[in-house]
Amino acid sequence: MPPKCVQNAKCDGPLRKIITMSDEPTPVPILMGMDNPDGYKLEDLAQKLIDELIKKNSRLEKDITINPITLAVYQSNQLIMEYLYNIIRCQMSTKWKLDTLGPDQGPRGKPRI
Repeated sequence: MPPKCVQNAKCDGPLRKIITMSDEPTPVPILMGMDNPDGYKLEDLAQKLIDELIKKNSRLEKDITINPITLAVYQSNQLIMEYLYNIIRCQMSTKWKLDTLGPDQGPRGKPRI
């Protein structure tokens, strides 16, 4: 059974699949780390989402001057992309700080902290 916050969530498509893809009581890890060495790097996942939103917005651009709902969706996607860019900047800043402690040995190597 999904966590209570997920049960009440109104989401469909890929996000719903990720959230509910396991019958295990613990969530399936998505991000790369010691417990999930084959997962996604946070910055790569954020960039993939940005790329998808750019494609969606390019399809919406022809309709934004005609339909106010299309404009609202377009603007919402722009805001989400801004948040995703901030995630990438924050993650890169963290990586640069960790680099001062030594080289990255990857998710199967020795952690720096």
